[in-house]
Amino acid sequence: SAPISPSSLKVKIALAVGLLALLLLGLQALAQILLLRPEYRHMVESQINTLVEQTGRGLDEKIASRMLALEKSAQHFPIPSLAPVHEAALEGYLRDRNALLSLFDDVYIFDAKGRLLTDWPRVPGRRGLDMSERQYIRQVIQERRSHVSEPILGRITKQPLIILSTPI
Repeated sequence: SAPISPSSLKVKIALAVGLLALLLLGLQALAQILLLRPEYRHMVESQINTLVEQTGRGLDEKIASRMLALEKSAQHFPIPSLAPVHEAALEGYLRDRNALLSLFDDVYIFDAKGRLLTDWPRVPGRRGLDMSERQYIRQVIQERRSHVSEPILGRITKQPLIILSTPI
């Protein structure tokens, strides 16, 4: 058989049909992308919303369980160790609260005016600080009930924090 010339009618028709098929496949892919895009976006948004809701519920449960532990500990606090204030006794009390220390990074005891009496673990220079201007301290002093702070950024750690506080 004779070789097919690149300018022959068969080659031109085959090339035209091939290009037309590629063009039609490209148009079909573009149409599917455009038609499925809103559905895909809705599916991704739905999954993200579900994840955010589950994370929020998990955080709420953790905060509630930690607040309950803090309130129970405050109910059993040895009030006589506050008057007169014995810093060593207060520190020892906090140090021995293993359950609280497993739930919280730091534990503090403030006086009724918002002055930090003791902290554990101890950070030099922190005791005696007047924290009365902070909302989470002021609210507990004024209302005499537990309080969960708005998220704040730690001054030293630069990490987001939520402060749980309860009156003794």
